[in-house]
Amino acid sequence: MAPKKAAKMRVSVIDVLYGYCKMGMKVGNSWDINANLTPHAVCMNAFCQVVYPAIRTMRYWGNQPWDENPDVTTVACPDRKVQVIFQIERVPEV
Repeated sequence: MAPKKAAKMRVSVIDVLYGYCKMGMKVGNSWDINANLTPHAVCMNAFCQVVYPAIRTMRYWGNQPWDENPDVTTVACPDRKVQVIFQIERVPEV
């Protein structure tokens, strides 16, 4: 049995807690990941520590047991003073 093709992913900023993100992340920012390319202008701390691990899991058809929807997860920026909340979801192929 052949492995499933990697899923297309969408990352969206759904909340910013505790004020203003110095890196410019705002609610409504969104980008698609269709290949193995990093998105433009995303803070390296957030991307490397929380966004990328979640993308990697979901892109290859894994999920988190605590998520109600297996195609959607949320992660928080590691900045304790300004937390950006990212939603990561699989984009259905049409």
